[in-house]
Amino acid sequence: MREPKYKVWDTEKKTMSYYSLSGIRKCCELMSRYIVMQYSGLKP
Repeated sequence: MREPKYKVWDTEKKTMSYYSLSGIRKCCELMSRYIVMQYSGLKP
């Protein structure tokens, strides 16, 4: 089963990207830079 992806807004680059939860945890020291928008395909 695939991990749900979160839609993430990068406030520095002004781009939208998708991260799995483990990807978000991996860069959690950068989380102030990112705004997690939502799960793609799932309601948060």
